[in-house]
Amino acid sequence: MLTRLGAALLAASTFVPAQDLPLLPQPHSVQRGAGAFKLVRPTIGFAAKPDKDDALVERALRDILQQAGIPATSSTVAPVILLERTTNQSSWQWDDTPGPNSSEAYSLKITPARVHLKAPTARGLFYAVQTLRQLLTPAATLPVLEIHDWPAMRLRGFMLDLSHGPFPKFEELKRQLDFLARWKANQFYLYSETNIELDGYPLLSASARLTKAQVRELVAYAHDRFIDVVPCVELYGHLHDLARIETYSALAEMPHGGEINPLNPQAQALLRDWVDQLTALFPSPWFHVGMDETYELGKVPGRQLEPAKAGEIYLRHFQQVSSLVAAKGKRVMIWGDILLQHPEVLPRVPAGTVAIPWRYSDEPDYDRFVAPLAAAKVNSLLGSGVWNYYDAVPDFDHTLRNVDGLIKSARKHGSLGILHTEWTDCGQVLLRMADPAVAYGPIASWNHETLSHAQVYDRYARLLHPRHHTEVSRILAIVSESQSALEKALGTRVFQTLWANPLDAHRLERTRPQIPAIRQARIQAESAQADLLALLKQGPDPFYEALLYGARLLDYIALRQLYALELDEFRQALANDPKPATFRLLFGIETSESDHSRLFDLMDAAGELRAQLRTLWLRDYLPYRLETAMGRWQGEFDRWRTLQEKIAHPARSYREGDPPPILP
Repeated sequence: MLTRLGAALLAASTFVPAQDLPLLPQPHSVQRGAGAFKLVRPTIGFAAKPDKDDALVERALRDILQQAGIPATSSTVAPVILLERTTNQSSWQWDDTPGPNSSEAYSLKITPARVHLKAPTARGLFYAVQTLRQLLTPAATLPVLEIHDWPAMRLRGFMLDLSHGPFPKFEELKRQLDFLARWKANQFYLYSETNIELDGYPLLSASARLTKAQVRELVAYAHDRFIDVVPCVELYGHLHDLARIETYSALAEMPHGGEINPLNPQAQALLRDWVDQLTALFPSPWFHVGMDETYELGKVPGRQLEPAKAGEIYLRHFQQVSSLVAAKGKRVMIWGDILLQHPEVLPRVPAGTVAIPWRYSDEPDYDRFVAPLAAAKVNSLLGSGVWNYYDAVPDFDHTLRNVDGLIKSARKHGSLGILHTEWTDCGQVLLRMADPAVAYGPIASWNHETLSHAQVYDRYARLLHPRHHTEVSRILAIVSESQSALEKALGTRVFQTLWANPLDAHRLERTRPQIPAIRQARIQAESAQADLLALLKQGPDPFYEALLYGARLLDYIALRQLYALELDEFRQALANDPKPATFRLLFGIETSESDHSRLFDLMDAAGELRAQLRTLWLRDYLPYRLETAMGRWQGEFDRWRTLQEKIAHPARSYREGDPPPILP
C-alpha cells in the first residue's frame, strides 16, 4: 500500500486539472484570459529610469530568456516587456507587513501584445520575473493572464549546515542560492560553528571553512538574487571544534567538551572578538547567535545545578551576547529550545529578540513550541527541517507535513515566518537529493493557502524536470515507499542500521517476520534504479545521479538484512543436517565462494557504493571528512571480507561433527 507521498505522486497527473498552471509558490490571485503571447526578440524597458537594483532584475530576466533561446534587447520606446517600479522604497527593508501593499508584492499582466510587471520595489519585480520564468513554455509563449501576488510570511529563510557533515564547494553554495531564488526565498543562513575564517584563529576548521573573501563574494552573489545572507553561528554550545584545540580547551565547560564556560572572562573576551569580526563581515541586519542544545549546562559531574540556576546562567550569558550584537546595530536571533526549557526567563529576554523554536518531527500540533513565546511577547521564527539526515533518501512527505504544521502555528501566533533547515548529521548527506524538500520551505511560507502535496509534487516535477515529470514523480513515490517500508521493518531510520551488525540476534528476531516487506522494499528500490538509469542514458543530471545513489543504498540496506536472515537459516539447517555436503553447499557455494556468493555480493555492493559516494562527494563537496566517510564504508566492506575468510576455509575442510560457523 502506498504511503501518502506515493499515492499523491502517482495520482498527481489526474488530480491536478490539465489547465492548471504549474506555479510555485501559488500566486494570491490568477485571472486567466484567452490565448497566448509569443515572444519573438522581445524588447525590455522600464517605466522610469532604473537604479542598480532594477538593473539586477533586468539581468535576471535576460538570463532566463537567453536560457530559453530567446534573445532580448533593451528599449525605452514601447518595450514589449515593461518593468515598472511604483515607489522609491528600498528592496532591503524588513519591517513592513505582508499584504497587497508590501514591498515584496507584485503584479504581472500578460496580454496578446505585451507583458507588464509592476511592483513597489526591485525585489517585487524580481519575484514577478521568477513567476514569468515558470509561465514560459518551450514554444516561447506566455499565457494571457493577470496575477496579483504577495507573500503570506515576511521571512522565508533556508539554513544550510556547514559543520556536521560534508563541506560544500563554493560553487555548490552558489547553486543553492540560484535554486532558492526560484522559490522566492529572501534569507540564506550559513550555519557555522567554527567554519568561517576569523583573524587570529588559524587552527579553527582550517580544512573546511569559508574565507572572508568568499563570504563577501557569496553575500554579493546572494544580493543579486535579492537574498540576504545571515550568519548563523554558535556562541555557547556546539563549540567542540574550539574546545578540542588545547589552546582553547580551558575556556570550555569541561576539557575538550562542546560548550564554552559562560562564567570564564577569557571565554567572554573571545566571544566579543568573534562578534566584532562577524558583524563587520556580514552586512545583514540579522545575526543568529545559536545557543541551542546546551547539554553540559548545569550537568557537568561535580558541578550540577538546580534547573532554575542553570536557566539564570543561560539568560545572563544570552543577555551579554545580545548586548554585544545589538551594539553593532544587528537584530538578534536565537534558537528557542533552551528558552522553552526555562520559561521563567522568557519575560526577561532582551527586547527585539527573535527566538527560533525548532521542531523537525512530524507532529499533529506545534502550538506548544510557539505559544509560550507569543504569551511573553517574544518574536518567533519557526524552524522546520528537511528530513534528510539518517535517511538513504530524503523523506519528502515527512518534510512537507512538518513545514505545513509549523506554518499553521506560525500564522496562529503571528510568527515572522519560517527558517527551513537542512542538517547533515550522519556525515554522508548528499544535498542534491533533497532539492524538492528544500524548495518547499520558501514555497509554503509564501503561499496563502496550503496546496495539496499532490499539487506540489506535480508542479515541482513539471517545472524542474519538464521532459520527465511523470517519471520523476513515479521515482520519488517508489523510493519514498521503499524507505518507509524498510523503516517499519527494521524499527528505525534506515541509515542508522547501515553500520549495525545485521546478524545480531535481537535484530534477526525482529526482522524475521518482516521478510516479505523487506523484499518488497528492495524490489521498489530496484525499480527506481532502473528508471533512473534510463533517464541518465539521455544525459547527465546531478539530481538523478544523487537519487540513484540513494536508491542503491536502499537496495543494499534491504539486501544485507535479507542475506543475514538467510545465513541464520543456513546455520539452523546445518544444525539439523550436519553433513559436509550441507556445509559446503550452504556456507561454501552459497555464502563464501569467490565471485558469486552472498558475502561477495555484499563486498561488491559496499565497494561500489563507496566509489559512487566518492564521485558524488568530490563533485559537490571539499575533501574534508571524505576519508572518514570512506572509512565507514571500508569498515562495512571489511565486515564481509573478514566473515568470508572465516567461513571459506572450514567450507573446504568441514567434517561431520565439527561446530557450525560462528556468525558475529
